[in-house]
Amino acid sequence: MLRLTSRCVVAAVCAVVWLLVPGSASGQGPTQGELNAAGSNTGDWLLTGHDYGGQRFVDLDQITRDNVDALRTVCTFEPGYRASGTPTRSCIGASCI
Repeated sequence: MLRLTSRCVVAAVCAVVWLLVPGSASGQGPTQGELNAAGSNTGDWLLTGHDYGGQRFVDLDQITRDNVDALRTVCTFEPGYRASGTPTRSCIGASCI
């Protein structure tokens, strides 16, 4: 029962955040022009891979070789389940290992 309650709380928080984020409730988002120019946009990450080509790179100077070792984890997420540890079979075409 606790697991169901936790899910309800998470769903409620997500709904509130969704309603409070500007533009999300009205269905507004980036324009097609903004999405097309996403590769040159260093202020927002509008697509999963940053741009339509999936570059996943933005030329920023906040993290450098000199300060990268000072980075620390500030947040982690663990889903409510764990993998069973049972290996799966690798299949390529009709052949399985």
